[in-house]
Amino acid sequence: MAANTQQAKATRDKFAKEYQRYARGSQAKVNPFSERDIDVARQNYLAQEASVKSSAAEQKQIQSQLDSLVLGEHSQIASLKAQLAEAKYNLEQTIVRAPSDGYVTQVLIRPGTYAASLPLRPVMVFIPDQKRQIVAQFRQNSLLRLAPGDDAEVVFNALPGKVFSGKLAAISPAVPGGAYQSTGTLQTLNIAPGSDGVIATIELDEHTDLSALPDGIYAQVAVYSDHFSHVSVMRKVLLRMTSWVHYLYLDH
Repeated sequence: MAANTQQAKATRDKFAKEYQRYARGSQAKVNPFSERDIDVARQNYLAQEASVKSSAAEQKQIQSQLDSLVLGEHSQIASLKAQLAEAKYNLEQTIVRAPSDGYVTQVLIRPGTYAASLPLRPVMVFIPDQKRQIVAQFRQNSLLRLAPGDDAEVVFNALPGKVFSGKLAAISPAVPGGAYQSTGTLQTLNIAPGSDGVIATIELDEHTDLSALPDGIYAQVAVYSDHFSHVSVMRKVLLRMTSWVHYLYLDH
């Protein structure tokens, strides 16, 4: 392309000299050239000058395209490849991967459902495959006698007449009523002291009947400490009486 530009400049210079010769001749006392010859020479020069500018602009454009290579690749191609890679990444993010072994329950989404990347409202509920645990709430007065490792018994509304044994695994280090969220306004204490219970986790011993129970059902829990252990039999009797009452259905 540079050779074409040089050739156009050489032709322009030739026409420029010819036009200058006609122009100088027209200023002589006796003009050997006609007005038409002078005008033709001038038009040839101007046309070739335009051709030189066009060739130079084309050369500059080609050079700009060559300079726009990214790692040996044209910038437009590199941009399209980057867009394709981003689209593939976004497509991969539509695959929901479980954080652990488990299963999804109540899959209500259907083809065409819009799912946003912000976790404001999950599109499905994941249940991890882990050992069954019971989360119980006790009075704050009982906190003095609760300790991890204490024996525990649990009765379920869904399994009347049956008592399941377990251990107190952990006690939550915080009470739910003590949680506050920044809202830009002053907070007040609107909970009566002691009304919010202490959260404890109970791990049940293995039992075949427990595998058939769904997660989230209600139960009653009793924890037995070493303090006044000889009277714990009374609490065991009351717990079993509660389990027998579950045979009664008073709502129909």
